[in-house]
Amino acid sequence: MKVNWRLEAGLLLIGAGLLLVFQWNALITGRTTLAHDHVYWGLPLYGFFVESLGQGRLPLWNPFTHGGEPAYLALFQLRLLDPSAISVALVGPWFTSDLLTLYVWDRVVRGIVVAGGIYLLLRPCARHLVTRVSLVAILFLSSVQWSHARQMAVAEQFLLAPLVILMFLRVVYLGDSRWRNWIAGALLFGMSFQTYFFTGTAILLCALSAGFLLFQRRLITAACSKRAVVPRTLVAAAILAVMLAPSVVLLGEADRFVFPPRVIDYDYEGRAPNQGPSQFEPRGEVKWSRPLLYPYALQAHVGSFAAPDDYIQMLAPFANEYARPAGRPWGKPSEAFVYIGLLPLALALLGAVAGRHPLRRIGLFVLVVMGLLALGPPAFVHAALYWVFPPLWLARNTHALVLFLVLPLLYFFVLGCERVASAGRRGVFRASRPEGPIGRRYGASTVARLTATGLFGLTVCAAVMILSRLRFPFTFFMLPVMLTAGTVGWVLRRDLGQAGLYWGVLGGWVTGVSLLALRAQDRTSLLFLAVFLLVPLLVWGYASVQTRRAREACLILSALLAGGVVLHRAYALTGSLRGVEALGLTPGYVLAGIGTVLMVTAVTTVVVKRVVNDQRLLSRKGALGVAVAALCFDLLGYSGYVRGLAGWTRPDDFLPLVTRSRAPEFPTTREAAPPVPPGPAYEQTIRYLDVAMRRAAAFSPLFVGSEAGALHRTAGSEVARLQEGPRASTFLMTRSYQRLLAAALPPDLLAEVFAIERPLIRLRSSWVWLDERDVPRLLNQRAKTGEIDGVFRETVVLAPVGDSASSRPDGARGGMADARARWTVRHYNYNALDLEVETPARAVLYWADGFDPSWRAWIDGTEVVVHRANLAFKAVFVPPGLHAIRFEYRPVAIVVTALLFVALGFGGAIVGVWALASPRRLPRFGGRA
Repeated sequence: MKVNWRLEAGLLLIGAGLLLVFQWNALITGRTTLAHDHVYWGLPLYGFFVESLGQGRLPLWNPFTHGGEPAYLALFQLRLLDPSAISVALVGPWFTSDLLTLYVWDRVVRGIVVAGGIYLLLRPCARHLVTRVSLVAILFLSSVQWSHARQMAVAEQFLLAPLVILMFLRVVYLGDSRWRNWIAGALLFGMSFQTYFFTGTAILLCALSAGFLLFQRRLITAACSKRAVVPRTLVAAAILAVMLAPSVVLLGEADRFVFPPRVIDYDYEGRAPNQGPSQFEPRGEVKWSRPLLYPYALQAHVGSFAAPDDYIQMLAPFANEYARPAGRPWGKPSEAFVYIGLLPLALALLGAVAGRHPLRRIGLFVLVVMGLLALGPPAFVHAALYWVFPPLWLARNTHALVLFLVLPLLYFFVLGCERVASAGRRGVFRASRPEGPIGRRYGASTVARLTATGLFGLTVCAAVMILSRLRFPFTFFMLPVMLTAGTVGWVLRRDLGQAGLYWGVLGGWVTGVSLLALRAQDRTSLLFLAVFLLVPLLVWGYASVQTRRAREACLILSALLAGGVVLHRAYALTGSLRGVEALGLTPGYVLAGIGTVLMVTAVTTVVVKRVVNDQRLLSRKGALGVAVAALCFDLLGYSGYVRGLAGWTRPDDFLPLVTRSRAPEFPTTREAAPPVPPGPAYEQTIRYLDVAMRRAAAFSPLFVGSEAGALHRTAGSEVARLQEGPRASTFLMTRSYQRLLAAALPPDLLAEVFAIERPLIRLRSSWVWLDERDVPRLLNQRAKTGEIDGVFRETVVLAPVGDSASSRPDGARGGMADARARWTVRHYNYNALDLEVETPARAVLYWADGFDPSWRAWIDGTEVVVHRANLAFKAVFVPPGLHAIRFEYRPVAIVVTALLFVALGFGGAIVGVWALASPRRLPRFGGRA
């Protein structure tokens, strides 16, 4: 069917507009913000990025966390080198100076990029207007958007994956081997090379390639035999190598950092992990690991929140407690939302069973692989791939791969919708005779088909009920349960046929979910199942079946279901069921009510026309159109519930956060931890709170309890309390910082070393040279004699640099430099510091800011050595007199590779648009098998 591109563009704009409406308070008025990890991680670091970029520099150094540490790790962690993120950061400040609002815009733009990529990928398969309309609704009003509105890593993993797959299919499936497709594919895939965010796309590409090798080897052979495939491959590999360079630099620096996997509240002590293995560790046993790469035993322990209930609740999204439903939550789902709508899910199942497309078997293979992988270690695919697929070494929580599971689901939805829209008088399912064990025994086709369908449906229902009860460590029995149901279906396949297989799976799944909802008294899920799944299916069945009795049965059942829902709503409104509270006047219920009225009107009209005039009002396409309308109301109702994801209280309403761009001020002193004033409570203390507050603090990543806001008289007592805190909540930690914390310094002395409530810059005339490995031994010796305070209080401990004697001058006796010594800050921008220093004698200028090999210093234009001081900080020697001193952070390798990466990223966007705007007209992509 030919569809006007203007209509499609209008539909996409309407979808994007609805997305803006649902996040209006966070995007336009600025009264709220995004929830969960966005507050803990994203908002502070994104604000730091935008503030730095607005002043014409990259945020290379973060002086606020861990006493000072590289900031570009966070730059890559949040995937801020993508053209979309940079464009929003540069253009956004022209419209708003509020960093929190700008962050939400960044996330919305990413959501639009995700939706656009999926639409472009699946559009060739969606030939009918009704399919494309439904697809747009799903892309903007389902978990495609709401999953990454809660979990920021979901969009980071998936952002450009659909476009990468599209270029892959152009080359391999369509045989379109033009240079633009090769270069665009390499550049788009290269943009995923930001820390571990390439893993999802790499896994999807490998699964797709394996599917082609299994089911379409001739296409692989044809693509490899194309003329000039070797130079194209070499150029694409060279592009990927250049874009991989920043991650190679980061991996090369991995030994300078440690990763504390202990990042879950100690309320979990003594409890089994949520679906496990999960992020759980006993009290007092904080484990330090190499960052980015760690052994599978540890990854299996902290690598997955996914659960069987994620898949079970695809038919009952309001049972998911993370969606903040008005009903009663049940099960133990993860934070991965896998909801695309009830009717779309039924149509996706139809596409998997009866869809017609050359890539259908490959799609099934990808769906199974990603589905089992998203379940994490208990499904065993995660463990099997870990040992043979190196990109998985960098993966973190597998529930961040949720959109890689949703993508093949949407592919099958398109196939199912197309199958219904184009079905003729022969029906949707391929006709077949029961020839399996039941058919051979009973012979009667109807009895055998119904018996096989019933048995398989009961098996599926039993599997749903068993999976819903599995808890760690019994989650490792998920795979045998699923394999048992699959084995029953395989044995009965010749009896089931396509129709029996479809209705057996759908019926068993719906029955199991309904029983679970009844047990939990979850009326909301039952109502939505009735209105948005069963009624549309019955209306469609009325228009599809051939016999009069079957049509009348469909009409009667649909009328009873829709009428029952209306009666229940009216009954609740009268006050008999707790009145308006039971009705739940939320956007979800209001839209559900509108959808109910729509369906009842349609069904009643059909009944009247059928009974009175004995004629059919709706064609098959008309019935499908009514079902699509119900689909949209279903998705709108769900979006009304998860709307709260963008409705959290802004942290600057009760915390002194920096939400407006400003010039950086030099932090003259450091605090032990930013105060946490009373006010609306979050689920946990905001991570990286020091970055959000732009306030130098030594220990803020350490979690403290409700007494965090208490006042203390001395810095030492504050440090002592923080040292006993039960949490190390941070993504990465410099190894030198961790060694300093583990050096067993008394609290008062640690406050002196960190410059807590003391000047960050001091001039000392006494220093001592010690190797890092000798410091603990010295501390133990001094502790026995009670002289430990003298080590750090008035003396700077310097680590040897090089073998030159001139770089290791002997230390003088005494403590502070002469009273006439002074220093003045001339310029400061996080990455650099310009000082004017005057001292009457040779001294050590000690800056209690983190040491890094990339820090360089100049005195009056002459470069000098920057020494590691007091284990974690830095110092330079200053000759007597008045001098201009400049410190500058120059991580040359990361800056050069990052700038190349950004340039190629924008080049990839341009080439990608060029390639998409000039498709070669080849018919196979949307063809049938």
